[in-house]
Amino acid sequence: MVNVLGVEGLSVIIYFLFIPTVMKVSICISFLFIVCGLSGCLFPKFSFPPLSGSYKVGTQSLHLTDSTREESFTPTPNDKREIMLSLYYPIDAPSDTATALKYPESAVTVSQKMSGIPGFVLTNLENVETNSFVQKRLSAREQTFPLIIFSPGIGGCRFQYLFLIEQWVSQGYIVATIDHPYDAGYVQFPNGRSVDFKSAWPMAANDSVNQQQTQIRMDDITFVKGFLTKLNLSARSMFHSKIDMTRMALVGHSYGGTTITRILQQTTDFKAGISLEGLVFDWMVADPATAVVKTPFMNINASETFAHKPKKSELKQLRKTKDEYNAFFNSYRKNLQTLSDNAQKDYYWLWMQGAQHLSFTDVPLYSPIIDTKENAVVYHRIVVGSTICFLDQYLKGKKEQTVDAYARNYPEVTVKTCRQLSDTIKP
Repeated sequence: MVNVLGVEGLSVIIYFLFIPTVMKVSICISFLFIVCGLSGCLFPKFSFPPLSGSYKVGTQSLHLTDSTREESFTPTPNDKREIMLSLYYPIDAPSDTATALKYPESAVTVSQKMSGIPGFVLTNLENVETNSFVQKRLSAREQTFPLIIFSPGIGGCRFQYLFLIEQWVSQGYIVATIDHPYDAGYVQFPNGRSVDFKSAWPMAANDSVNQQQTQIRMDDITFVKGFLTKLNLSARSMFHSKIDMTRMALVGHSYGGTTITRILQQTTDFKAGISLEGLVFDWMVADPATAVVKTPFMNINASETFAHKPKKSELKQLRKTKDEYNAFFNSYRKNLQTLSDNAQKDYYWLWMQGAQHLSFTDVPLYSPIIDTKENAVVYHRIVVGSTICFLDQYLKGKKEQTVDAYARNYPEVTVKTCRQLSDTIKP
């Protein structure tokens, strides 16, 4: 112990053990005041930017059960797969009975559980105001709205992307965000029951495990798509005939990006797809016949993900040597190139210089120790603007501003395009 702490450190501990109890309490209270004061500086209350579109944002959450699938993460016989789904949709204005949505508690809990940061340090996040209102009435301004289904990254949750989702909705999109239980860092169900992360981290798992986990997520999305189809057909639903199921896009971050990429390698049910730094494994491009996405597609990557130098503790958690870690990312980059080279439809590949893997989430807004506010705002603006340009082009037929034209406004962005102009998408 002396070797670890040093004589001075050991002396402090011995002194603390033998001072009077009242003094100990005083010291602890003083320490807590200091920590609480620092938490306000290190995790201040932040604000989401104003909405860029003409619509306000309505939302509601739904608890779904897929009776056709067993839950593979629990030992309970006949335990069915449950999903938490949040719907965000255009409204004209919040009604008198609408409730303004604070930053969801689940997003704060996920951050606490996955980072180990004490909950009281993150209390300011619970006071953050979003642009969303709990209101069960859509805008009647348009007959139908295109649909975006969003799959979050592993270890995160469906609420950690509001900087992006709310902007999409303000531009006239319905967005369905999925929590994949046991892949998410934390999922709370309406009855108060909750489940934590149980999955394997993709880089630490073998191909068989990664394929199984990807398939579970793919099945979740297929189930949600079927549920939304029924919701759209139901005369009792507020969404009756309001979701245009012929104008759908898939978007995912990290392992969510992996999931939606794999789906779009196998189906043409969706008009477009966006992967926000989704991993592309070797097994996804091993077969030349299937190493291609079948829709207009956009990849956005952050340079710091590839430049990151892992610490020994990270390598231990991932069960990889430094050489294996570097080889993994070399393969990842090569596989991204393969998808781009094999593109059969319009394909964009955006590279954000200086951005991090978490730049695609709300997390950089949490604290200046994660990233500066200036950086977070710039990268969020790039992601919001480029995705709206892409979605507007392929789901709404708008061509006023292309992705590459928008990206030229930002020196941080490099754009590669693989255009197949002979196959124009018409919504």
